[in-house]
Amino acid sequence: MRTRLAIPAALVFALAACGNGDQQNIAADISAPRVTAPTPSPGGSAALTPATHEPTTTERVAEPVPERPKAPLETQRVELSWQAPDGESWQLDVVAPIPAAEGGWPVLVTFHGAARGTSATVMSAAAKSGIVVVAPRWIDPEWSVSNLNVMSSSVYVDGAAFDVARCALGAAQQAAGDYGGNPERTTVEGFSAGVHPAAWVGLGVVRDDPCPDVVTAAPIAMVLGDSQWVFQIDVWDDTFVDSTSRAADTVDRFLNPDRWTVPDEFVAYLWSTESSSTSRPVQNPPSEESWLRTRGGDDIVKDLDAIGAFDDESIGFLDNGRLQELRIQRTDIHVSHEEYPGGHDRKPEMIDKVIDLIWAQVAEDR
Repeated sequence: MRTRLAIPAALVFALAACGNGDQQNIAADISAPRVTAPTPSPGGSAALTPATHEPTTTERVAEPVPERPKAPLETQRVELSWQAPDGESWQLDVVAPIPAAEGGWPVLVTFHGAARGTSATVMSAAAKSGIVVVAPRWIDPEWSVSNLNVMSSSVYVDGAAFDVARCALGAAQQAAGDYGGNPERTTVEGFSAGVHPAAWVGLGVVRDDPCPDVVTAAPIAMVLGDSQWVFQIDVWDDTFVDSTSRAADTVDRFLNPDRWTVPDEFVAYLWSTESSSTSRPVQNPPSEESWLRTRGGDDIVKDLDAIGAFDDESIGFLDNGRLQELRIQRTDIHVSHEEYPGGHDRKPEMIDKVIDLIWAQVAEDR
């Protein structure tokens, strides 16, 4: 039997709903603010603990465990919105299997990268295998690839946006419960810029909780792809040397196992591409004035050297993935890391691996 750590989050929705493909539109009246756990949909389970300001350990009550479907299922796509802490309504998409399953389908909460929209379309293949896929926007809708480099450091590297991702996780679990998912079996996934909010909530390192009123189930697994742990973008260099900035602390939260809070049997799957689209030059060895040292001091330099990151005198996605793998290996967390050829995007093979990982986790509950 697994144990779970409760994570505070705000579960506040608005608006709904359109069907998938030629399916009839599905109405969902969820405009009223919610500050309590969702009522499980038929076949679902959302046994969430009462609100608290400190994480508490809870043991899952025995419940039916679904089996992985032997053939692809039909799915429905529902477009929702959730109310962010600033009161704005942000996009939240659900792709759910049809029909519901006794005990509730496992849940995949996927965090988008710098592109507009959410990751529902990319990851929707998982729904056909019996996984409720939920894709919340976790950062201001005006943010996109075109303005990534000028994004306010207080929002990004100082971690404010990642804190808001905790609220998005709560909203996503609420939606999952409403559409046949079991929030207790949540996996979080993030790609590119979405790696950071996924890890922030997956590792339990939220700094300033913007939605403390409700607790929700801690993720049982985490998938991170093409991460930027050391934040190569030079526009943020001044932020890291600013003594009033929390940027270095943000990186430390991602990379320091002493700061992580995860459930028993938590699993991490990392993947990286060979893309050099955001690689940044660095001396071998880095100088004492290197931009890299401002991210994490000698410890980051030592570990990057240990994985051969400086051999090509640049730091990129692959180096960051290997660095995170090394740090996770120092814990009891099971971690695997795969390297994929090609550019900076999600790979079909990666999606298949995520589906297998989720169902392997579910099988352990039987």
